Amino acid sequence: MNLRLVFVVLMAVSCFAAKARYDNYKLYSLQLESEEQAKAVVELEHQTDAYDFWSGASLVRDVDVMIPPHKFGEFEDFLERFNISFHIKVENIQSLVDQQDPELTARKTAEGRNAFDWTFFNTFDEIQSWLDGRIAAYPSVLSNIVIGRSLQNRVLRCVRYSERANNPAVFIEANFHAREWASSATATWIINELLSSTDPETRQIANTVDWYICPVANPDGFVFSHESTRLWRKTRQSWGSCIGTDPNRNFDFFWMSAGASNNPCSDTYAGPNPFSEPETAALRDFYGTIASRTRMFLSIHAFGQYLLFPLGHTTAQSNNHANLLSVGNAGANAIRATAGADYLVGSSSVVLYATSGSTPDWAFGVHNTRLSYTFEVRPIRGSSNGFLLAPNQIIPNNREVMNGIKAMVAQARVLGEM
Repeated sequence: MNLRLVFVVLMAVSCFAAKARYDNYKLYSLQLESEEQAKAVVELEHQTDAYDFWSGASLVRDVDVMIPPHKFGEFEDFLERFNISFHIKVENIQSLVDQQDPELTARKTAEGRNAFDWTFFNTFDEIQSWLDGRIAAYPSVLSNIVIGRSLQNRVLRCVRYSERANNPAVFIEANFHAREWASSATATWIINELLSSTDPETRQIANTVDWYICPVANPDGFVFSHESTRLWRKTRQSWGSCIGTDPNRNFDFFWMSAGASNNPCSDTYAGPNPFSEPETAALRDFYGTIASRTRMFLSIHAFGQYLLFPLGHTTAQSNNHANLLSVGNAGANAIRATAGADYLVGSSSVVLYATSGSTPDWAFGVHNTRLSYTFEVRPIRGSSNGFLLAPNQIIPNNREVMNGIKAMVAQARVLGEM
């Protein structure tokens, strides 16, 4: 190979490996005032991947949309056409990304940071190594469960924490949406608390509940968000000219009936059919083996500080709405008592926006897991940081969510649901 060809190959590899940057990307905040405006925004979101919607269309709260520089004019033309008011919430998204750059993790390690903690966001490999270490250190209570392999052959891994036989179970999945790093940080914190906390309430739920926790349910997307495109949301399977399915729209319960797109380029693409992704099919198959003894299903996402429950595809109330609300409110009250964080509680279709094919709705509707929730953790709704939680907020977030879960389990017992 001559030197010129070597140079060309090296340049190609370098370009391929380069991380996407968000220099001068802006976060627009829209104030919708009519159903016509909301409908136009929904259609825009489902038709194209040119704009990254950080929150869904709503008449009661701002709608945040990240726009690349070359699309400013086009997007503002759309806003003018529908007379939509807006302001710029963030002038340069890259400044937020820089707070979380995984390269900073390596520098912090070199400066003496422990290999795994919650002062910064951890990579997929770091999480796997930490799980290996925890399982080796606590073999009597913590066991490894491989539920399958991802499209790119990464392990789809859960752990089981169990101190005694015949306990009811709680199931937790996190990081189905790749960019929501706060979710896997929360899930690993919960595992660590079950293993090591001396808090009496934590020890009580550790002893009387079996915990199934899947910290990174979408490993291919998660790795891609670390190594290439920080704000990637979906899986990594190709569909035509576009890549990825929203795994939280890919479950077979009122699939594609609301809040999902049939456009493969959309961030809310529901897939060509339910369980089209190896990741969602693996979770389906595994959950089927434990659903009969599972009393609570928790899907951890970010962001907005919501505790959402079924039903997502309709504003009609579920058959146990009162108990879902009571348990959710118990969690929100405990979170508020921890550090003042204000979580909104309610069905996702009423409190946030319509969705279909989500994991909590599927667990509730198909497997009759009566207490099924989506945790949308920090930052708070309307935050400028959005999916890019500042690292110094990881531990406060984890502490309050853990307190919320303890209170939810306690209230479920009061109601006879656990």
